[in-house]
Amino acid sequence: MSGLDAKEIFLSTLYRDEVCSFRLESEYYSKIYDDVIKAYEKNLSVELKTLTKKICTGHTPSMKNKNYYGGSIKFIKTDNLRDNYIKGEFVDYLSEAGNECIKSSELHDKDLILTIIGATHKIVGRSCIINKEILPANINQNIALIRINNSISPYYINAFLHTKYSKKYLYRLSRQTEQVNLNCDEVSKLKIIRFSAFFEKAIHDKIINSYKIFHKSKLFYKQAEQLLIDELSIKVENDNNINIKSFNNSFGNTGRLDAEYYLPKYEEIENKIKSYFNGYEELGNILCYISTGEYAEEYLSKEEHLKFYIRGTNMTWGQVDIDNDYFVNPSNFTKFVETNDIITSRVGNIGSFAEITSEVSGAVYSDNIICFRLPSNYYASVYTLLFNSKFMHELIDRLARGSVQQRLNQETLKELIVPKLTKECQEMMKCYIDQVKILRKQSLFLLEIAKKSVEIAIEQNEDSALKYLEEKSNEILNLNKEVI
Repeated sequence: MSGLDAKEIFLSTLYRDEVCSFRLESEYYSKIYDDVIKAYEKNLSVELKTLTKKICTGHTPSMKNKNYYGGSIKFIKTDNLRDNYIKGEFVDYLSEAGNECIKSSELHDKDLILTIIGATHKIVGRSCIINKEILPANINQNIALIRINNSISPYYINAFLHTKYSKKYLYRLSRQTEQVNLNCDEVSKLKIIRFSAFFEKAIHDKIINSYKIFHKSKLFYKQAEQLLIDELSIKVENDNNINIKSFNNSFGNTGRLDAEYYLPKYEEIENKIKSYFNGYEELGNILCYISTGEYAEEYLSKEEHLKFYIRGTNMTWGQVDIDNDYFVNPSNFTKFVETNDIITSRVGNIGSFAEITSEVSGAVYSDNIICFRLPSNYYASVYTLLFNSKFMHELIDRLARGSVQQRLNQETLKELIVPKLTKECQEMMKCYIDQVKILRKQSLFLLEIAKKSVEIAIEQNEDSALKYLEEKSNEILNLNKEVI
């Protein structure tokens, strides 16, 4: 029949399936997986379980037990996991007691973690390597822990998991009900395509180098933060001390009766900003533009005429992360971000800010995001760093309204006081931030070419892949010359 995409499958094939003993869903045998099947037929592969010490999922300690939360152990969820890295803004931290009750999934250095449950196929299959910086940490039930044995590099496996072949195969294995999901048994039977020790070591080295560069970017970012702290002489030692206020000096001035609003730590920060020698302003007095975004009724797959749709989860390290990409028809929207705009989430994980760079200029932004624009003498990258600083988070948390869920609105955000940083200070900080951007770009580039090299090895041969790896690695030098 014309237009019908059909594929004949014999009953014996159902029973012979190497990964799952018996699958009846037509989707599992779709022609879209033919290239994946051919890739596995062409190359040597082994089951993941033969390369591991442990495969398990995490759990979520009872939310009813407050003693399980509020500690220093990072609790990683699907929103935190991106391909190759952990997004740093954590909603929950576990206590020692909370971690103890899910001890089996406690993370170690060089563990590999993989999302196995998510709302869409874009979420399932993300993976990254855990490093010492993120520890101590644990995972919830939507993520699998994969502890690799000494027979293979976890970095090579991670690179393979990022290939289009692994992504499609994991999606094939998954079960699409209300959510896309995998179980540990299915993950353990995933076939890993192997190559020579020399080639896998080349991929290993490239990813290690990527991680080193990314770590270096963090150091530059910390230097920029330190410049800011030194410039403002910010040092807040008091935390939860009681501050006595009269009615006139509290509600009479602010309209706020919640005790948290009047903690001394907030006044100390405000006083430092107000005493800055170059002056300060309320944000609302210097804004060129401010607006809340628009709700999207549906998300679309990436096409040339569509626009990227920025959500709160897309903001990380002061930039917009397009890993978790959603697209919309621009004709249905009226608000678009521009280069040097700044955005922030107004619901949930408030206090996360991101600079709009040329790469995402023109994108649509969610109704849970506030977008604003500063005058040209306020450098967007510098003030994004300022807003993301720990002490400014304190003031933003203070301004956030809502008893159940913290919430910002435009008028509340306008009340935020900001220092009028000197041009000299801004230019020094911008130099560090520009280095951060370059290094992060280099890091992502190395990860991409490592993944692509594995794909070339699968499709062609190791020699072609190694040639590509060498050629592309030389392009890293050109990235240093770019002006961002």
